Amino acid sequence: MRITLIIAILMISSFTAECQTDTIIYYKNSNKINWEGKTLNGRKIGYWKQFDFKDGKIMTERFFNPTDSSVFETIYQQGKISSRGFKKYINDSIIIDHGYGESYSLFDNKFISSSGYYFNGKLNGILKSFDPITHLPQKVVNVVNDVYVDSFFNFHSNGKLEEMGKFDSTGCKIGMWSTFYENGIIESIGQYTNSYYLTDTVAIVIEGIPIHTTAVTYTKIGLWKYYDKNGKLFKVVFYDKNGKIERIINGKKELRLYRKD
Repeated sequence: MRITLIIAILMISSFTAECQTDTIIYYKNSNKINWEGKTLNGRKIGYWKQFDFKDGKIMTERFFNPTDSSVFETIYQQGKISSRGFKKYINDSIIIDHGYGESYSLFDNKFISSSGYYFNGKLNGILKSFDPITHLPQKVVNVVNDVYVDSFFNFHSNGKLEEMGKFDSTGCKIGMWSTFYENGIIESIGQYTNSYYLTDTVAIVIEGIPIHTTAVTYTKIGLWKYYDKNGKLFKVVFYDKNGKIERIINGKKELRLYRKD
């Protein structure tokens, strides 16, 4: 009986020594709490919270799962949830942004502003964004490794379709694309080729440092039709295979810009 009791005490002591849980608090600026959470054998576990040292409101909440090195992070703005999603961490300190799983951001703590699925730190699957006022879908697009691929739908704030088309595997507009007015009437329709060019311009200079902006222009080809808000065709533009305008028919007038060889 005595030997059994001694063995039991030793086992409990050994387990306690191997599984030591501590509450850790990091302070910043006048002893105000910055981060607060727990560790198990020196590794972060469970919920960790970060507070704004100015007003004491929660800024970030992370749930550490040591079994798969994942963390579910919630970001707050003015005490309200702004975004949530999974991330990865290494050595308890290095957070790999958007590691995997579903991630979404919110309007005013209750309405989703965007949602998507991450894998290995990159967007994959259907990405959705929503209008901040009507909360109706604003954009729906398939994404592969952060690149728009295949079907794309963009919506007006009233929920009516604004633009639709497809992207190729490199993220270039390709094939037939259409745009629509807010009343649902088609505005334009035509075809893109799988090519584009970048325009690099200096938008502003700050303290002698030029700030560059890059514009992406996709190449239109073939016949493009343009309609007014009543659905009446008012202009037709013909593009060559390189995206150069050959001629324009505006009403009954036709303008030829150059003659093909």
